Order: sequence, then C-alpha cells, then structure tokens
Amino acid sequence: MLWTENRALPIAGIPQITKTIEQRRPGPRYYEVRRVLNGAHAYFDAARVSLVTPNWRGLLIEAAYWFSKAIDTGANYTNAAINDDAKQGRAQSQFYVLQDLKGLSSFD
Repeated sequence: MLWTENRALPIAGIPQITKTIEQRRPGPRYYEVRRVLNGAHAYFDAARVSLVTPNWRGLLIEAAYWFSKAIDTGANYTNAAINDDAKQGRAQSQFYVLQDLKGLSSFD
C-alpha cells in the first residue's frame, strides 16, 4: 500500500484555501511524503443456508446457498506503488486511512 502523508492540515487562524496549503503542511520542505508498506487488511464474512429433506421413497434432496461478502482496504498483490498503481487506493486524508479505504474487494 502507498500512504501519502504531509498533507495540509486545518490550523486555527489560517484560512483553508488553496493559497495557504504550503503554510499548513507539517513539513513545508516537502510536497508530499509517500510511505510504501504492507499494511492492507481484509475481511470475509459468510453464512450458509441449507435445506435437507427427509428420505422419501429413496429420494433425498439437499440444497445449499452461501451468502458472503469480501471486504478489504484495496490490497492488490500486483501493486508496486509506482506510476498509476501509486494513485490507486489513495485515501481522502492522511488520518484514518484504513477506515477510508475499506470497501468491497475487487473479486467480490
């Protein structure tokens, strides 16, 4: 995963406009700090419903259905965190990145 840090923060007394972005960065010497890490999380929730009928004249019926949901934080084992891959999974803020990126898996 690629985390983009050093974004402009709200600071009392400085208006939150484009013109003041550089003043509101924690490290004004840098435009952005990119941190590449193995920090993805994945979740899988599932339930199974089954119906089994009793044996009736040698006939037995069994049916099952799976309800499932795969959720992750945008993890992709082919992401090298460069070029267009770097822009995938970019959070709206540098705080609460995992909560912001949590959504349906690409294979769900």
